[in-house]
This record gives sequence, C-alpha cells and structure tokens, in this order.
Amino acid sequence: MKSVSGALSSDPTASFLQGLEEAGYHPLVAQASGTIMFELTGLGVDDHWLVTIDKGSVGIANRPGPADAIVRMRRELFASAVRGHSNLWTAVLRNDLEVEGDLHLVMVFQRLLPGPPPDRNTTGVRSGER
Repeated sequence: MKSVSGALSSDPTASFLQGLEEAGYHPLVAQASGTIMFELTGLGVDDHWLVTIDKGSVGIANRPGPADAIVRMRRELFASAVRGHSNLWTAVLRNDLEVEGDLHLVMVFQRLLPGPPPDRNTTGVRSGER
C-alpha cells in the first residue's frame, strides 16, 4: 500500500506515517484490524491519509478510501499529535476533531503516537517542590 513516497519529507504527518509503515510490526496494535481515514483540513486543501491496521502491521496511503473510521481534524492538530504535543482522545473530548465510525479503532491508533516530550524544567527542582 506504499503510496506515501510522493509526500513531502518535511511534512511531519507524512514522515510519521511513512515511519509507521516502514517500521513493520507494531505490538501495541497487534489485537486490532481495521482502516482509518484521516481527513486533514486547512490551507484551503483537504489531505486524506488511509491507515490500515492488520494485527500489528500498518499500511499507509495518501488518498481517500473506504474506512471503518473517518477522523476529520485540522492538519495542525494532527501534526501536533505526531510530535507528541497533542492527544487524540483529549481532542475528541474537546470537540477538536470529529470521528465517524469505529471510535475504538481510533483510540487503538493513539497507541502508535509518541508520548509528550520530556519536561524541560532545567532548574533541577521537580515540579511541585520548592
């Protein structure tokens, strides 16, 4: 399903999704199978990413298609999520994205996203301490 190669390598979304496909097996989604279409809006153009999860294997295509879940969100929000700065579940609760279809599959996909970046507290004092 490799049709990501035409996407710009400077695009964090394309880079992240291509990396998922190239990495091979993902044990965090080994129990899941299904297809998610991410419809990313902004800049006057919609971008579609079709993510297929098949018991740990992940396939990516930069095109629309039939899916078990459709996620509509701003391009900037998804880019933030693939950098570990935003959480899809939090975005659902805030109505920052729309999910049509299998919400559980979207939450399983969340496992593939990076966690938040490390705390940049450089004072040597842990949060909450004085």
